[in-house]
Amino acid sequence: MNVRFGKTIYSLILLLALATILGKPAFFARAQSDEILWGNQVNISNSPDETSVDPFLLADPAGVVHLFWAEKVGFSTSNQPDTLLYSQLKGDVWSKPVDLFFAPPSEGTPQINYPHAVIDQTGRIHLIWLSEPNFPNYALNYSSARADQSDKVQAWTPKKILADDLTGALYSIHIAYAPPNMLHVIFGRGAQGENPQNDRTVAYMRSTDLGKTWSEPKDIFTVPVLTWGASTTRLLFEAPSNVYAAWSVWDETGIGRRIYFARSLDSGLTWEEPIMLTEKIEGEFERNWSSLALLGPHHIMALWEGGYRAYRHAQYSTDGGQTWSEPVDTFPYLIGDNGFVEYVRDSNDTLHAFLAQRVREGSTASSAITTEALWHSVWEGGDRWRDPTLATLRGDILHMTNPKAVIVNGNRVVVTWYQSQIFDVYAMSGVIRNAPEIPSIAWAPPQLDQTQAPSPPPTTEPPILQTLKPLQETPQILDKSNPTLNPGSNLLLSLIPAVLVVLFIAAVFLIRSRTS
Repeated sequence: MNVRFGKTIYSLILLLALATILGKPAFFARAQSDEILWGNQVNISNSPDETSVDPFLLADPAGVVHLFWAEKVGFSTSNQPDTLLYSQLKGDVWSKPVDLFFAPPSEGTPQINYPHAVIDQTGRIHLIWLSEPNFPNYALNYSSARADQSDKVQAWTPKKILADDLTGALYSIHIAYAPPNMLHVIFGRGAQGENPQNDRTVAYMRSTDLGKTWSEPKDIFTVPVLTWGASTTRLLFEAPSNVYAAWSVWDETGIGRRIYFARSLDSGLTWEEPIMLTEKIEGEFERNWSSLALLGPHHIMALWEGGYRAYRHAQYSTDGGQTWSEPVDTFPYLIGDNGFVEYVRDSNDTLHAFLAQRVREGSTASSAITTEALWHSVWEGGDRWRDPTLATLRGDILHMTNPKAVIVNGNRVVVTWYQSQIFDVYAMSGVIRNAPEIPSIAWAPPQLDQTQAPSPPPTTEPPILQTLKPLQETPQILDKSNPTLNPGSNLLLSLIPAVLVVLFIAAVFLIRSRTS
């Protein structure tokens, strides 16, 4: 091989490397741990003339996703939701919605709000929600059912009122599960209205026998001003016995003013004095939507919305909530007062965050979205979160509010939300490409409780299922015909044009070298 030909080959190798890098840059961006192949958005509630709000998701180790929401079904002149509805996702099919509980006018104001649920290690779902039987107070309701029978109304235990003196403020109830048999509940307490007669508080109660009996509610915080109140309450459990709580306090204007945090180190028996994480200062927008995430042992993040405008700020604690960092503007080009941030872990133990916001006005970020959309980020350690990417298939979703997210089978993300101007509940799912699937595990048959009458046998009729019409008539991104698609195949296909070009140039040089 002469020197001239060797230089030619060396140049061609460099050209091939450059073509490889430049030919498919998007692949490398997608090959990160946060790559999700999304399917179409689906309208679950299909209630164009009525109100459907407050969806809540629950992932099931059996491979099922449970969805609860509040909807207007009755004939009241009000458009407030009065019925708690349920649907479940098995495979790619959502079941036909069923009415679980109804708030009739005979029980006070016909209204139902804010369903929340957990699933225990025996396969039982524990569900709480608000109703308003005794204005000016709301009631906290509880019911449970086996997860594998939850699509049957008769499987749910009769509604039980746990407390009837709630404020009913925005998302002011929450429930957490502590294995093997403990349930924790937090809620905003006190009468609604501008001039309450008594202090408003944040109250806590628990069950040590999976909901059969409950402790009396006890106040863990008293709102410092009579005309203020508490909302957006959250609970987080860390084994073996730490229970963390956070909430917002709103002032007489109804705007979130402060974020508080409290903890119990003995499974809720006693609570330490709450501490204030942050407070709105003059000229700022608010403090609201505080959510808690466990990043590691005693490593907690409190992520809230507020500041000069509706920005997301995070504070971190590495000692189980005893001390906290200063706030960090976590997603610098996003803005929006649209609900909690949702956290889920996949089979690789990667922590994902989902949030509804829009791009800040004047931001230089690409693909500026002027209306609310779903964004996705991944925790990278410390106080570092990956730059969020647009998760929704389309950026024209109007008024997305308070999305919820779960991961089922280790790698399938399911999200839901409602649109605050249309009042319909939507859902979407996708697969995290580099997270392995975890096989579903069927629940063991129930053990008969000798103290109770046996439940009626389940119906032998197959459930009525429907595949709801997607919002856009485009094929699913996830190709079911090739679920084991090699992630490198896209890269190999993308190299074909570049390789052909290089081979053509090489042939030309070889011909010229032979004729010279």
